[in-house]
Amino acid sequence: MSFPENALIDGLYWLINTPGLGGIAVVLLGGGIVITVSLILFWIARPGADAEQEDTYAYPTTALHHKDHAGDSE
Repeated sequence: MSFPENALIDGLYWLINTPGLGGIAVVLLGGGIVITVSLILFWIARPGADAEQEDTYAYPTTALHHKDHAGDSE
């Protein structure tokens, strides 16, 4: 496989293919990505779990129709 002549790509190729440094780089990069994604998902989910308001709909759906409401024709 041929890589473009680029100092950044050459440096990353050297880093990952060096046994000790490559393992450390993979652990740091992989761990950083996993932690970042986990924190982002936690940040997204936290406000939804703490919401005190009920879900509201802009229009009535068939799932929301109940026979106990006054004025229903059903």
